[in-house]
Amino acid sequence: MAEAAEKINKIISHDGYLLIEKGKRYKIAVTESVDIEPESLGETGNDFLTEQIKKCDDKILEGDFDGAITNARTLTETVIVDILSKYDSDYQHKGDLIAAYKRIKNLLNLDPSNIEYPDSIKQILSGLISIINGLANMRNEMSDAHARQYKPEKRHSKLAVNSSKTLSEFLIDTLIKQYRGKR
Repeated sequence: MAEAAEKINKIISHDGYLLIEKGKRYKIAVTESVDIEPESLGETGNDFLTEQIKKCDDKILEGDFDGAITNARTLTETVIVDILSKYDSDYQHKGDLIAAYKRIKNLLNLDPSNIEYPDSIKQILSGLISIINGLANMRNEMSDAHARQYKPEKRHSKLAVNSSKTLSEFLIDTLIKQYRGKR
């Protein structure tokens, strides 16, 4: 039955649904997920990203809110580190998500002070560093990766997961736009 559910999930996940096992039964859940389909994202590839997204969504559905926060940070870190390792030959990841984002911001020309975008885009780009800081701090304070200082609620984990998905998708889209044809 699990094999059939996996096949069904491959079909329905693109429409924002997921078949979840609950005891001896299966239920369909609305995931509101963001599809991330990079053309070629180095070693991690699409399977690992899909796995991280599924873990995030499953953990929210199962009530494992601190685990979902951990996976949200892992998703963002995976995308950033993979892009940097592929396109910035000097980069060596040391676990600092904030430093890694600062580097990718320069690599992908996402620094709001250096670009010719309307102010509205600059405001959103400025907010991306807040998302990175928030994900890093949420993982330290609310996740299952460290001694938890604050018990997250469902809405907190959804905020982390959806922010991570949106940011990751934006970085991948930006990479594809800027590097298409340069490989």
